[in-house]
Amino acid sequence: MRHQVVEGPDGSVAIAFNQEISPEEPPSPPAPTISRSTDVVAVKYNKYIQLSFDCFFLVSLFKLVYLFRIIDIINFIFIILSTFAVHTELPISVAPILGHVVYAVTIAPVYCFISGWLDFAYLVTCIILCSTSILTAEKIRV
Repeated sequence: MRHQVVEGPDGSVAIAFNQEISPEEPPSPPAPTISRSTDVVAVKYNKYIQLSFDCFFLVSLFKLVYLFRIIDIINFIFIILSTFAVHTELPISVAPILGHVVYAVTIAPVYCFISGWLDFAYLVTCIILCSTSILTAEKIRV
């Protein structure tokens, strides 16, 4: 050891220095860590999610033809966009599904207020389906 602590009989402390021992090399700086960010190049949806959106498309088409209300037209547009989104692998396909969720969450209280319980149940299942599709989507990264 190059340095050593020496205690005297009276309790004093001194540090001894040995010049014959060469000083230790200072530690080299750590190697820089290279963090490589990966981008999502595709989003793949489960085949059951795709089939469920196809079924919702048919239900929405039936509601549009049978009832033909403004709100059914809006629902039909959102389900077309969401169905198209789950059948593509583009990373941006998450956006129409999120838009569908936001729309369904904001319009669902209106259906409760006007006692449209079947439409409310339809929207709640849309919210569950859209949320499930986003949570279970497989992100393909580079």
